[in-house]
Amino acid sequence: MSDEERKLYDILFPNDNNHYHVNYAYFSGGSMRALSILKSKIKKSYIEPIIVEDEVNEGSFFARVLQKDVDLFLAMVEPLKYNQLKIPNRYMSKIKVLFEDSN
Repeated sequence: MSDEERKLYDILFPNDNNHYHVNYAYFSGGSMRALSILKSKIKKSYIEPIIVEDEVNEGSFFARVLQKDVDLFLAMVEPLKYNQLKIPNRYMSKIKVLFEDSN
């Protein structure tokens, strides 16, 4: 992992020590085909991230991933050329509602 990738990883997933910490991220720039490929990869894996498609931007999605699964999830996303975006804290409560998380 390059220094630039590591910095982005640390921003997106700051609680690396807690394996059951829930991470939220937004991925954009992909196509519907890329999203279908990602969903297929997830079904064939042992990880269980939750994907919610963005209704406005086709091919984009929100993800809820446990810390222990982050590396594998990012490895699945990387070849699909998505842009990873950190969700600003001011929107985090709305994102948690989207995933039906109470905290």
